[in-house]
Amino acid sequence: MGSSSVDWKRLNSPFPPPPRSLPAFSPSLHFNEQDVGDIELPIGQHFVLNWETACGGRLSVRHEDDPTKLQWATPPGRGFVVAAQGEALVEESRGSFAIHDTAALLLPHQVVTHVRRTPDGGAEVHGVLCSDWAAAHAIVAGQRSGVGGGRGCPRWRCWAGRAWWRPPRQLVAPYWLTFQETGTHRLTFHLRVAPPSLLPPGPSAFPHIATLPHCSSDGRAPLSPGPPAWAPFAWLRSYWQSSASVRPSDPLEPLLSNSPPTPQHPPLNRVGLIYSSNAAERFFGFGEQFSFFDCKGRRVSVLVQEQGLGRGDQPITAAANFASHRSGGTPDSTYAPVPFYLTSQMRCLFLDNYEPALFDLTAPDRVAVHVHAADMRGSVLVGASPPQLIERYTAVVGRMRRLPDWVHAGAIVGMQGGTERVLGVLRSLAELGVPVAAVWLQDWCGQRKTSFGKQLWWNWELDTDHYAGWQEQLRPYVEEHNIRIMTYVNPYLADVSAKANARRSLLAEALSAGYLVTTRAGGPYFIENTSFHAAMVDLTNPAAAAWLKDVIKTMLHTCGAAGYMADFGEALPFDACLHSGESPDSAHNLYPELWARLNAEVFEEYAAERQEGRCGAHAPLRLPAQPPQEPAGAGGAALLEERVLQAVADELAAAGGSAGEAALEAVPEGDVPLADCLDQALPAARSAHNLEALVLPDPEAGEAEAGKRSPAGGDQELPQDSCAVAADKGRIETDACGHGGEEGSAKRLEAGAEEDDGVFFMRAGFRGSPRLARLFWLGDQMVSWQRHDGIKSAVTGLLTGGLAGYAYNHSDIGGYTTVVHPLIRYRRSEELLLRWMELNAFTTIFRTHEGNIPGANVQFYSSPRTLAHFRRCALLHQAWAFYRRQLVREAADTGLPVVRHLFVHYPADPKVWRLTYEQFLVGTELLVVPVLDRAVAGVAVYLPASDAGERWRHVWTGREWAVPPAGTAFRVEAALGYPAVFVKAESSVGREFEENLRAMHLV
Repeated sequence: MGSSSVDWKRLNSPFPPPPRSLPAFSPSLHFNEQDVGDIELPIGQHFVLNWETACGGRLSVRHEDDPTKLQWATPPGRGFVVAAQGEALVEESRGSFAIHDTAALLLPHQVVTHVRRTPDGGAEVHGVLCSDWAAAHAIVAGQRSGVGGGRGCPRWRCWAGRAWWRPPRQLVAPYWLTFQETGTHRLTFHLRVAPPSLLPPGPSAFPHIATLPHCSSDGRAPLSPGPPAWAPFAWLRSYWQSSASVRPSDPLEPLLSNSPPTPQHPPLNRVGLIYSSNAAERFFGFGEQFSFFDCKGRRVSVLVQEQGLGRGDQPITAAANFASHRSGGTPDSTYAPVPFYLTSQMRCLFLDNYEPALFDLTAPDRVAVHVHAADMRGSVLVGASPPQLIERYTAVVGRMRRLPDWVHAGAIVGMQGGTERVLGVLRSLAELGVPVAAVWLQDWCGQRKTSFGKQLWWNWELDTDHYAGWQEQLRPYVEEHNIRIMTYVNPYLADVSAKANARRSLLAEALSAGYLVTTRAGGPYFIENTSFHAAMVDLTNPAAAAWLKDVIKTMLHTCGAAGYMADFGEALPFDACLHSGESPDSAHNLYPELWARLNAEVFEEYAAERQEGRCGAHAPLRLPAQPPQEPAGAGGAALLEERVLQAVADELAAAGGSAGEAALEAVPEGDVPLADCLDQALPAARSAHNLEALVLPDPEAGEAEAGKRSPAGGDQELPQDSCAVAADKGRIETDACGHGGEEGSAKRLEAGAEEDDGVFFMRAGFRGSPRLARLFWLGDQMVSWQRHDGIKSAVTGLLTGGLAGYAYNHSDIGGYTTVVHPLIRYRRSEELLLRWMELNAFTTIFRTHEGNIPGANVQFYSSPRTLAHFRRCALLHQAWAFYRRQLVREAADTGLPVVRHLFVHYPADPKVWRLTYEQFLVGTELLVVPVLDRAVAGVAVYLPASDAGERWRHVWTGREWAVPPAGTAFRVEAALGYPAVFVKAESSVGREFEENLRAMHLV
C-alpha cells in the first residue's frame, strides 16, 4: 500500500480531522467509434454484456431472468476505471486506525480500445489509462485517422491541481476488465492495471515543448527549475490544439497488447471502478455497521479496527480522542466490515480483496469503489429478493454451522471474582428457577487493575489462586446442574513477570520460538493496550498457530470448558513483519479470519482427540522449535538436551506428574546423545500417561522444519492452506451448503449438532469469518442509551451484520464500557440493564457481562428486582427456543440471520428503508419493538406493507392489527417486563410462543 505508521505520542486533539482519501472524481472516457462500436457479448449462458456508443460510451450487464433490468452498468459517457500510485500515512492507536491517502500519480483518463469475447466464454474490456487528457485524445486519434468519439471532463479540468506552467505528465498504463460467469446467478469481474510507462515525445509545433524535460526518472516531479517566461503561453496554445506531443504510432503498441510493458515507473497501487446508481437506490450491508443501516450518501471504509469509544457520541468521543489519539472512533469504524452490499433495487456486489477498500456512495448517480491494490476482484449477484441474494452470497463465501443444542438451554451468565462468588450467584439463580446454559468466566486466568478498570492477565493458564477450588468445587457443581463452563482467550500475550503465581510465561515461549509478529527491525511488535503492552501471535506462521492451538486445547481440558470468547483480532499494525512475508496491507483484514480458522480447528482437533482417547490429562504436547541462535558446540548441545528434556518433564508434570517422572527416570545417565535420551524417555512417558500424541521438534531441523509439523502430530506435511485464505485470497471454496470446504477447515455437522460440541464467539471479522466462527458478539458498547455507541448501536450492528452472513449474533447485556472520571461518568443504570435484558431476550444468545468496572455498574444480581427481571427475560428467551432452533437450522442451510431487518422480507416498502434500530424481525413470525430510550413507557410501531394481507397480534393484550396496503403505524404501551412483541395472527409459531408464555406464567 505504500504505507507508513505514526506513533502518536503527543498532545491529542479531541476532534481529529477525518482521514484523507483519494478525491472523488469522474474520469474522462475516450474511444474510437469505428474501432469500438456497439457490441453485445454473451457471457456464459445467462449473462449478456453490452457496449453502447450512442450515449457516449457505456457498459452494461443484463441477466436472462430480467432482460430489461441493468444488473450493473457504467455512467454514460464517463470513464469507469481509474488508477493511481498512492502514499498512505497510517495513524494507529490501541487498535484504532486512520489511513491518510494521497495520490503521487493519478491516471484519470480512460481509453477503451477493445471490447471482446475471451476464449473461456467471458468478456474483456481493454485499453489504457492516461495521466493527461491530451494523451488520451491522441491515442484515440492515432487508432484511426478520424478523431474518436466519447465524452469526458472538459479539458480545463485537467489543469486542476497542476502548476500553471507545467505540461501534463504523459504516462499511460494498460488495464484489463474481465467478466466471467461462475454460476447461474453470479458474474465475477477482475480489474487489473499494469505499471505505467512514459510516452516518448513526438514532433511538436513548439520545439521547446518537445525538448522540455517534463518528468524525473520516476515520473513524479518536474526536473526543470522553471519555464522560460514565454512557456505558459506556448503550452496553453499547444494544449488547446490537438496534442502532437505524443506520437500515436509504434511506441503505443506494447501498451495496447496483453503483454505489459517493462515498467519505467513504480507500479500503481490504487485501482477504482465506477458504475451507475440513481438517487432512489438505497444501499445496505457492509458488515457490522453500528450507526447507519442505509449507507447511501456516505463513504464506507472497509477496514477492520477497534470501533472506538463513543464513535461520535459526545462528550465521550472527544474525551477518548484526547486521552488516546483517535481512540474515540467514528460512525464508520467497526470490528467486522465486509465489502458487500445489496440495494433496494435488488442489486448485489461484493469484493474478494483483503486490502483496505472504500465504497463512495456520496454521488446520487454513481458508486465509486477504490481498493488499495493494483487489481480488484469481485462478483455481481442476481436475485429477486433479499433472501435470495443473501442465500446466493453466503453460498459463495460460506455459512455458519449449526449451534450445539445446549446453548438454547438458558442464559449464559458472565461472572468474575473467584469460585465462591460465582457459586454464590449460581445458587441464587437455581433457587429462583432461572434457566442457565453456561457460566462464562473470563477471569479464569487472573485479573489485574489497569487504567481501564479490571483486565485480565493475557497468559492463558488457570489462575488457581484467583479460582481456588476450580476443580474441587466449581466443576462438580456445574456438572451436577448441567451447566457448561466458558472462558476467554485472545491472540495476544503479555508479560507476567509481575504476576506472583504465574507458572508459565507464554510470551517468553513465543518470543524464544519466533512465534510473534515482529517490527521491521526484527524484534517483537508490542502493542499498547490501556496500561500495558502485548505482542500478537503471528498466525501466518503454521508452527505458531499449532502452538497456540495447543495452548487453547490445554485450557479447554484443564478448565473443563465447552467454549470461550475469542477476543480481538483487529490490531495488526501496517508496519509489522509477518512470517509469511506478505504485506500487512493485505494481511490486516485477513487476520480475523486466520484467528477464526485457528479456533475452529481447535474444536475439531480437540473433539477428535477426545474421541480417540488421546487427550488424557493434557492436550497433545508440542514443544516449540529451538531458536536459530541456539549456542553451538558441546556446551550448546548439552543445554539443548537439558531444555528439551526439562520441557518434557514440566509439561507432563503439569498433566499429572507420573508421566514426567517416568520419562526422566528412563533417561540414561552419562554423556548420552539427545536422540537416545528421547528414544528412551518418550515411550516411558507415553506408556505412563497414555500420551500417544506427544510431538517433539527435530532439534537439528530448526525453525523451518518445525513449521511443517502437522497440527495433529506426526511428521506429515501441513496442508498448503494452513493459512489458506492468505494463500489464495480470490478463491473461497465451500461445500454445497455454503460451509467452508478447505482441507482442515470447519466442517458442517449433519442434522443436529453433537450435544458436547463447543462454541467460541468473536467480535472481529471479515468476509469469510461466518464460515469459520461459530458465534459472534457485537463488541464493546458503552453502558449508555446513545446512538453511535450504546444500546441503539447494538441493534444496528446486529441487523447490518445479519445481511452479510453473521447469522448468530448478540451483545453484552447492559453494555460493557464504563467510564468513571471526575469530569465524565458513564455507569450502567438499572433501567438500562433491564431494557437491555428485554432486547437480548430476542437475540440468539442471552449473555450477561459485568463490564470493565463491575463495581460501578448495576448487575443482574444487584437486587431482588434485577434478579426477578433477569429471570423473567431468561424465561422469555426460553419461550421461543423451539423457533430459535428452527432458525439456526435455516441459517446453516440458507445464510439467513436469526434476527432480521424488516427490509429482508418487506423490501418494497420505502418506509422500511428508513428504519435503523427501532424494530426488527425474529425470523418471519415475530416482530420486536424494543425500548431504547430512558424513561419511556411506550414505543412507536410500524407494521410494513404486504400484499398478503397480514394481521399481527400483540402478545400481551391479544389485540390484532390488519395491515393495509400502505402499512400502518401506531403506539403501544411497553412497561418494564412487557416489551412490544407481535406475532403473525395465523402463525403456528406465534401460537406456540404464546402458549409457552402462558405455561411459564409470563402472561
